This record gives sequence, C-alpha cells and structure tokens, in this order.
Amino acid sequence: MAMTKERKYEIAYMLLKVQMSKNGVKYSSTARDIGNIVKEHLGAIGADEIWEFAEIVSAELHEETFGKRRKQRESAEAESGPHFEHP
Repeated sequence: MAMTKERKYEIAYMLLKVQMSKNGVKYSSTARDIGNIVKEHLGAIGADEIWEFAEIVSAELHEETFGKRRKQRESAEAESGPHFEHP
C-alpha cells in the first residue's frame, strides 16, 4: 500500500519538530535558513508562508515544552494559592 501525500507531510512535520526540539531553535540561524529556502524555491513557497510556518512550529514547540509545567503550576495555585520562590 502506498503512503498518502498527507501522511508523508505528517511524518515530515513530526520529524522536523523532534529535530528542532532536540537541537533547540536558534532564531538567527532560522532566519538565515528561511532566506535561503526562499531563494532556492522562489515561487514554489512564498516567504510569508515560510515565516508563518516557522512561527506555528515555534509556538507549538514552546507550548509542548512549557505548557504542561504551566498547567501543573496553575492547577496547584488554584488549590493552594500562589507560590513564590525566593532566588
């Protein structure tokens, strides 16, 4: 059975997020990479689309990384009130 185009995109997207999560997101190199992609694939992918995609992936990675901890903290604060840590 042949893999659908949609499934290929899902797998590629997942691999991209794993790689970015593992290596971190360096915004200066990301901006340079986006510029290079636009130059190489001018017409096939617009710069606005690439920037929007980068923003979406970055936001998802941020939420996956920090969202669970934030939800746990908010739940604990709702039960016991705010907690302030001293440096």
